[in-house]
Amino acid sequence: MSLPLLPATFRGIPFAVVDQGVQTGRRIALHEYPGRDVPWAEDMGRGARRIRFRGFLLENDQVYGGGPLALQRAAIVAASEAAGAGLLSHPTLGLLKVSCEALSLSEGLDGATTSGLEFAFVEAGAQTYPSLFVSSFGVGAAVLVGVAAASGAVRVLGLLGTGGAGNASGALPATTAQWCDQTRSLGADATALSRLSAALPGNLGRYSRGGTAGYLTAGDGVAADTLPELTAVAADRRLAIAEAADRLTGTVAALTVTATEQDYADAAAALVQALAAACSDPADALRLLARLLAFAPVGPAAGSAAAQAVGTLFARIVALEIARAAAAYQPSSYEDAFAKLVMVTAVLDAAIGAAGDARQDQLFETLRRLRVDAVADLRARGATLAHVRTFVTPVPIPALTLAQRFYRDPTRADELVGEAGPACISPLFMPTTIQALVA
Repeated sequence: MSLPLLPATFRGIPFAVVDQGVQTGRRIALHEYPGRDVPWAEDMGRGARRIRFRGFLLENDQVYGGGPLALQRAAIVAASEAAGAGLLSHPTLGLLKVSCEALSLSEGLDGATTSGLEFAFVEAGAQTYPSLFVSSFGVGAAVLVGVAAASGAVRVLGLLGTGGAGNASGALPATTAQWCDQTRSLGADATALSRLSAALPGNLGRYSRGGTAGYLTAGDGVAADTLPELTAVAADRRLAIAEAADRLTGTVAALTVTATEQDYADAAAALVQALAAACSDPADALRLLARLLAFAPVGPAAGSAAAQAVGTLFARIVALEIARAAAAYQPSSYEDAFAKLVMVTAVLDAAIGAAGDARQDQLFETLRRLRVDAVADLRARGATLAHVRTFVTPVPIPALTLAQRFYRDPTRADELVGEAGPACISPLFMPTTIQALVA
């Protein structure tokens, strides 16, 4: 039993169909080499689907409701010449989003009441490029809400019974001092002028990209137009980290007098947040927070119960900051988004496992919900991004030439310089092997 055919229309203009055809297949780049009999057919992906119609327009047709022939002709010409994609009602394939490549109209000059037509359509997909902007009310909003919900639950120090509570001497001060020193050291890295100078106006940004990969060059909008202003910004951020470290050290000294374990946990969270705020962009924050997460104190007190409790506290706080930075980070490719997804889930999985082992049910459930939101966020933002492939050239070639060769767009030369990273000594001599976006 055959299904009924749909009426044929384009942009709402009806027409009669005599026959139609669809052309599809794969995009093949055929490489033929001297002295080789068999060519290499490089598969470049699915080819565009092309649809051909042959039909007619009829004066005052009663089947598809056409009016005067001259009016029908004017309407179908206007529809074919309109900019952008349009909606095609295909008799057998249904509703399709297409662009009109060509329209041929034929008409007799002897007073005929019909007009022949031939359509050539090509499917129209959506233009998808990595976005330079991340809205805090759009993607990542659920992650930020989850971070806020978990920020209070993670601050469970658990010093009771470890020899740290009620005693501000011994393992706790030594361990805290090492965490503070490590954070100060990473803060000096984050506020180095070589990191922050990517925010300066002009062409300096193409040579100094900080810890940024891909498209995000000045993530926090540093309000500095000159190097002295940038130096002042760096000094302010280093001072904020130093003040947060001093506050944490002072909390240890007052732990037996006026401060509580909750005060210590709050001061530790403020220290990690100061480090994240000092970074020039979310990519730099992810890099430095990962280094802080891998830090382990050394010395005689490193194996004590108090030191382990402090390490667990910092691990949870850093995990939340990594989730927050990942929500603000804009991946440059599908592979970049997947790599950040693997990183964030590994960090959160470790925190979830630790909470489960400690029988902290509320924290366990909160972190699990945060993980679900983080995965959904990065999957959604990475799904439409272009893939990365390895390009190989026989000799070093200028970035402008490569951008024109790869993308037919010389303005993307800076993007190639950023993707090359430290391997790019000069934009005039790009590495012979570089990983960059395919489109």
